[in-house]
Amino acid sequence: MDRRAVWAIVLMMAIALVPALLLKQGQRPAGSAVRDSTVAGPVAPAPAPPAATQPAGPPAAPDTGGAAPEDTVLITSPLYTYGVSTRGARLVVASPVRYPSMAVDSRGRPVQLIRPGSGLLGMTLVRGRDTLRLADWSFVPSARKLDVTTPT
Repeated sequence: MDRRAVWAIVLMMAIALVPALLLKQGQRPAGSAVRDSTVAGPVAPAPAPPAATQPAGPPAAPDTGGAAPEDTVLITSPLYTYGVSTRGARLVVASPVRYPSMAVDSRGRPVQLIRPGSGLLGMTLVRGRDTLRLADWSFVPSARKLDVTTPT
């Protein structure tokens, strides 16, 4: 093997390893949660401070105890059907019309890309250590059904 090839390999290894050894990441305080941004789904809120230090004020999310029941707004076109829930504004139906399902129990019908009752696309707002779950909110749609038949 040529000397230049050996030196090239040694220099590449040094370039890859030396910054990792010299540049250490800052230490995180104990008890802080690390959230992976690639993970979908609800995020657990950070633990609340003791009651003596917690400021008084309105709750972070609205109370939906007497809220309207969940409804689905359908968006249809010749190519797809989407359904958006009024509870949490999450996508609950996604069905491309031209692709049949291959599942045994729904053979011949259009494929369903989202399983019923799935919380996969439930949304949360995260800012710092505060988490606000939109799944608890009720939204009022301006239309119950939307047909997309012409280019807009």
